[in-house]
Amino acid sequence: MFKNKKKRGSMIISAVLSLLMISGSFVFTFADTSFSDLNNSPYKASVEKLSAENIISGYPDGSFRPEKTVTRAEACVMISRAMNPSDEKYAAASENRFSDVNADYTWAKRYINYAYSMGVVDGYPDGTFRPSASVTYNELAAMIIRGMGYSADMLGGSWPDNYKNKAVELEIYDGIYALLTAAEKQNFDYKAPALRGNTSLMIYAALDGLREQGKKELPVKEAGNGEAAEQNTNLNSDLSAAKTLSLSDAVRIMKKDSYLAKIAQLNYETDKTKVEGYAEDIKDIKSAIKSIEDMENRIDRLVDQKGRVNQAIAYLESIPPEDRTPEQEAALAEQKQLASSISTALNQVEAALEQIGTRDAMEINKKIVELQQDFAAANLEGNHLAEQNSIEYQTVSIYYGILQAKENVRVSRDSLAVQEELKRITDLKYSVGTVAKMAVQSQNLAVENAEQDVRDAETSLSGAIMSFNMMLGYDLTTNMELTDTLTPLALPSADIDAAVESAMNNRLSALQLKYACDVQKLSAELLRKNEGKESAAYKKQLLALELTETSYNNLKKSLELEIRNAYMSLCNKLEKIQQSRDTVAIAEEGLRLAEVSYKAGTGTLADVQKAQVSVLQSNQMLMATIADYNLSVYEFGYLKNVGKERIEL
Repeated sequence: MFKNKKKRGSMIISAVLSLLMISGSFVFTFADTSFSDLNNSPYKASVEKLSAENIISGYPDGSFRPEKTVTRAEACVMISRAMNPSDEKYAAASENRFSDVNADYTWAKRYINYAYSMGVVDGYPDGTFRPSASVTYNELAAMIIRGMGYSADMLGGSWPDNYKNKAVELEIYDGIYALLTAAEKQNFDYKAPALRGNTSLMIYAALDGLREQGKKELPVKEAGNGEAAEQNTNLNSDLSAAKTLSLSDAVRIMKKDSYLAKIAQLNYETDKTKVEGYAEDIKDIKSAIKSIEDMENRIDRLVDQKGRVNQAIAYLESIPPEDRTPEQEAALAEQKQLASSISTALNQVEAALEQIGTRDAMEINKKIVELQQDFAAANLEGNHLAEQNSIEYQTVSIYYGILQAKENVRVSRDSLAVQEELKRITDLKYSVGTVAKMAVQSQNLAVENAEQDVRDAETSLSGAIMSFNMMLGYDLTTNMELTDTLTPLALPSADIDAAVESAMNNRLSALQLKYACDVQKLSAELLRKNEGKESAAYKKQLLALELTETSYNNLKKSLELEIRNAYMSLCNKLEKIQQSRDTVAIAEEGLRLAEVSYKAGTGTLADVQKAQVSVLQSNQMLMATIADYNLSVYEFGYLKNVGKERIEL
């Protein structure tokens, strides 16, 4: 199936080592697996061997359907299984990051989350994963290459050629190429949806080098131990020495390794201790309720005992003193002493019970704390995700800021080039006597100002990059090259009703308001039992409850208003981008005409300088408009889900 086997074996083995060292060992114990539609098929060998290792699977009717396209969810399942992580590593990556990886994708959820945690695949700015979307050959190759331990900064070049070229180098496409004519290979569409049969060939090719070495299992070595540490270039390693950085890599590093990520993790651990603390509080309250029950039972026993003693005293006192025997007198004194002791004990128990509170009140307290515990436990992950969203938003904002700073440097240098050309023309005109000395002096000053603008722009860019390096954990002087460009993101879906419903069910602020209503109801009930219906505290609590319930009942409309306004703002900002582009085009044409006029002697130097300023400002405005729109796209995605502000649990 593959060409140049000897060459392939030595070349791919180091890459496969990285893949396997990420997660554990890959054991080759092939079973006799077959599919009804693969007889005499070129996919038969790869499909059956990968199926035996549970990397890929067929359909209940016994078919494989090699011509069916592969979805993003299916690709994550296959790549994650090929990486062969332990159950513990699946569990460590169990947090669901995507709003649309729901109950319909239970079968793929842990694989998607694991692939995302390892940097194999990314989601979209609106918080979705789009698991049912088809995967192209370019995207599938990128997933395989990333799973092997490569990242964009290690490959060089730009998407998608960087990953495609590496896949070609590792002969991952060779199985597909073997099925094509020379013309078909030359015109192969790497942007087309990947088919299941071809996917099996690509994954099998990535692992084939190891098979050729005759190895059945690769022992796991810990990073930091000699050769294994040097070869372990998996996606958990940072990019501190990188010179190129994509936006997705920047977000991943910031979420995992930055000081903001560490703060978020500490907050997450703090929230977990709060959940544990609520459990301890509930245990204490249950113990207090048991104490109340014991005291109430003891009071009942003491009251019963006191009644019997009083009956005995009454009987003995009914006997005339002169008729009482010495034994009866002694018994009367003893019973009176016992009655006094019982009264003292009864008073002590009742006083202690009054301090603890009634059983009903304690039961309400228990319900309140149980409600707090349930709320904290239910929103523990959501609170962490909100902080992750905040980190993502800050990262994107900084990344865009650096792109804007780079554009300012470019525009400033272009402006300087124009001013220097104008200086050359002005000097020439002065030499032939067509302009005055003042024009030369004015243009010299314009060049100096343009040079200062370049220095200022470069200083601003350097400062922004150093600040980002510090946040990422890089050396401050790392010469960072951002691989993404500042282009408008796609406009999100306009299904407002679905967005509002999602916000009602996921937004932390919405869930917190509903929780506040439940807590205040119980608090009102507690005050009614402790203080009474006529107490000021109870009436005040009722008003607070009514206010909170009114806010919650109006919440859906408020969210709808917020989301509709946000979506209309997105549409307006998208239109402003086109307007800004038109403004840039007009300004550039104005500069061209001003330069032509000045060179021809029909325009003034001031006209050219004014036109140059207009070009500079319009380009800066375009970049700012795109950045503002893109950040709003991210914001819109957060609005529909947990948000980006953590709450107190």
